[in-house]
Amino acid sequence: MVMPTGIFISYRRADTPADARLLHLRLGQRFPDAKVFMDVASIEPGADFVGEIDTALDNCSVLVALIGRQWATLLSAADGGHDYVRHEIRGAMRRGVRVLPVLVDGAAPPGGLPADLRDFARLNAVELRHTRYYPDMDALFAAIQRARTPAASSGTRVPYPGAAMGEAERLRRLLAEAGALLRGPGRDIPTGTVGRVAGATRPVDPAAAEALWSKAEEEVSNGVGTGGNVAVVVRSLAAWDPGRAERVARTAPDAQDRDQALVHVARALAATEPHAAERVADAIRSEPHRTHALIAVVAVVAPTDPDLAEAVAHWIRGDVARSGALAVIARSSPDDRLFHEARRLYRADDPDSDAARTEIEQADAVRIARSEPDLNWHFSDPDGFRFPPAEESSFRRVAIDRRAVLDPVAVVAAVSAADPGEGMRLARSMAAGPQRDAATATVVRRLATTDPRQAALSLGGKSRDGFTAETVAAVAEGLAPTDRPGALRLFAEAERLAWSAGVESKPVALAVLARALHATDAGRAARIAADAEQCLVAMNRKRRSWLLAVLAELDPAYPNRPDELWLEPWK
Repeated sequence: MVMPTGIFISYRRADTPADARLLHLRLGQRFPDAKVFMDVASIEPGADFVGEIDTALDNCSVLVALIGRQWATLLSAADGGHDYVRHEIRGAMRRGVRVLPVLVDGAAPPGGLPADLRDFARLNAVELRHTRYYPDMDALFAAIQRARTPAASSGTRVPYPGAAMGEAERLRRLLAEAGALLRGPGRDIPTGTVGRVAGATRPVDPAAAEALWSKAEEEVSNGVGTGGNVAVVVRSLAAWDPGRAERVARTAPDAQDRDQALVHVARALAATEPHAAERVADAIRSEPHRTHALIAVVAVVAPTDPDLAEAVAHWIRGDVARSGALAVIARSSPDDRLFHEARRLYRADDPDSDAARTEIEQADAVRIARSEPDLNWHFSDPDGFRFPPAEESSFRRVAIDRRAVLDPVAVVAAVSAADPGEGMRLARSMAAGPQRDAATATVVRRLATTDPRQAALSLGGKSRDGFTAETVAAVAEGLAPTDRPGALRLFAEAERLAWSAGVESKPVALAVLARALHATDAGRAARIAADAEQCLVAMNRKRRSWLLAVLAELDPAYPNRPDELWLEPWK
């Protein structure tokens, strides 16, 4: 027997007609596999009104009862035998259909109901307020989803479209929808977004990606795509064809746009053609962009070829900017000479001093942790670490002499690389706040791949609100092969955190969760992926097309798992 999956909207036309009409639209978008019943939209002229209502109740798994400020008054005024709302609620409860009362815009829970609706008066209600419409609507959707879950567990419920059509088809649909939005009417889609979608489409549909890149190239050369848009197009193209990306960058009419875009070409070339990357970077005319490009090349080359990285760093003209580049190399090199040279070149009064200081602090933390692994780090204040007075290390004396207060998150990362347990102890010794959360998450994510059981323990007890859904999902993914029940509990917690994220963060958090969950529970992952997609429905074309590309890259079927998410603001 096929379990019912429909959703029934019960409302009073003299009370909440506009709310019912909008809810009907949103439910159809959010639950595309469900038949959403609303009398004026679902009953044909001349049909038996009561008979159609009864048929719809037979085929629904949840009834949403909209209660406005006039709902109870209209109930009292109606003849019980002809009050269709009363008939709907009573019929749903007799059939065992889950009934969800929804209080619209400050309506009070109805009291003094007739005997056949007294059980309805005891049901817990959700609110739908115009001042918090989207959060309230998300809560209602979640409640409906939970109400429909028993039907899903029977194995007979119609799955989400993505699951029904298969992962590869779902992935193609995401990218096709993004492309269709770019081809829509109007000029409100930035050139950068066209390039962004092209880059995401390339591994799946090279022909479609080529068409989008050609469109973006034409707009760049005609001066339509300006500002950061040129850089976005070139960045997406450089990952596949750096030579073509360089040519596109050089066609930009604006010199600043051109130089900013060439930074991405240099970065893309650095790993495979470092000398070509150095050539591109050195040819940039704007000194800030030239410096940025050379530092990007240094960062890519340093772990594998520190000598070449040092040579590139010396092309940087400003002493302080060069000091930051040398500190980048020092993080992956055991040669203290580079670190001391970076400190010698540093000056606090230089415009580049903040960025360079951060690099030097991080290099210092790595250097000390590497050279003195047994050093007893601790906090002196919420802003940084100092060595404890009892520590007799020579490193302590050097630190005190120069009054160094190191970046705490960098120290935790450095310490945890050698000893995750010590890194966690250090992170938990920090004062409560964003830095402690960031430091703890750094250790947990490291443990997720090396010791997932310890990572799960490190998440803490009842509340994990200090962690993101992405962090908890990473731990659950690592734990799943050895402890599936424990992993599923963490996945459920990650889903709760994802739904509590902001409007623009929520779809990404859900998509990350779906990808992590896929190997453990593909069906549930497909439903969460569909939830992520539905979060985009109310967004404008710019945001929606960009985020569709992000969701595609996070899809379990995507060929290239991204090392980092490209979530730059849509312009």
